[in-house]
Amino acid sequence: MRRLLSHGIVPPPPAPRQSRRAPHENAASIPFGLKGYLFHYAGGVVDERTGALDQLGKDLQAVNARFAAIGDEILALGNPTAVYSTAISKTEKDRPVEGAPAVPGGLAPLPPDHWFRVEGGELLVGLFKGPKGSDVLAAACHNPYAPQTVTLRFGSPVKVSLFDRARKRWTPSQPVRNTISFRVEEYATELVRIER
Repeated sequence: MRRLLSHGIVPPPPAPRQSRRAPHENAASIPFGLKGYLFHYAGGVVDERTGALDQLGKDLQAVNARFAAIGDEILALGNPTAVYSTAISKTEKDRPVEGAPAVPGGLAPLPPDHWFRVEGGELLVGLFKGPKGSDVLAAACHNPYAPQTVTLRFGSPVKVSLFDRARKRWTPSQPVRNTISFRVEEYATELVRIER
């Protein structure tokens, strides 16, 4: 940067606070098989005077931490066997959809006779086969401004584990009457492992 200034080249102004929609696109792409991403660098990230992270740098650090926690897990999954969507009531811009809630165009709804149903939450779900034959669901919100409480109902008894991003490990979760609930953050992907 100092070299640029010494040659009379003025850098762009500091970037505004990182939009939630950019990390949301990453989170919503993981159910489709995304394994990594590159941030388009347009300046910013480090304060030239102090060497500390600027607001964009802090935002990128927070976003990267959400995805880094599940990185090893998603790399081990391979490609999804299917991707489904629930009906949505709000758009990715947090605006109400016109008319009744519907599955966004181009996406497939969960078949009515599928081995699990989404009974609560608006989300994308990628189905993967885990390395040891289990099923793994990658769940992401449609709306980058609203976390979702998700409820899944299974057609028969199953063993369920949720991936704990803070501890970077799978944690068993006991279904109650073949139902499990968990939270999906607004721009993160949650992993659910099911053994049927």
